[in-house]
Amino acid sequence: MNENLTKIDELILEGGIEVASLSESGDFLYKFTDKLKDLDPDLYANIIQIMYKEIIFLWERGFISMDITSNDPKVTLTDRAFDSEEINKLPESTKLNLIAIIRSITEQS
Repeated sequence: MNENLTKIDELILEGGIEVASLSESGDFLYKFTDKLKDLDPDLYANIIQIMYKEIIFLWERGFISMDITSNDPKVTLTDRAFDSEEINKLPESTKLNLIAIIRSITEQS
């Protein structure tokens, strides 16, 4: 790795990560691409594991709906996912993940 670049910089240049948008605080929000699986399989596996945990957390608290018995469950948003008072009760990282989930679902529609 180039000494002047961070791991994120390297992955952006290699196409494993893309800047998706800005958070309300002005920080970059990143989107992982399918290419990340080949560039850094361990990081990809960790991200998938974290996202699964976040999805289950949001499902258990009624922000999303899905059939967890399905091999390929379809994730849908509940009214609670758009309730700013309820969203503000979430940890910051979970809020960002919910925003990413909402963005992903709306982009697929």
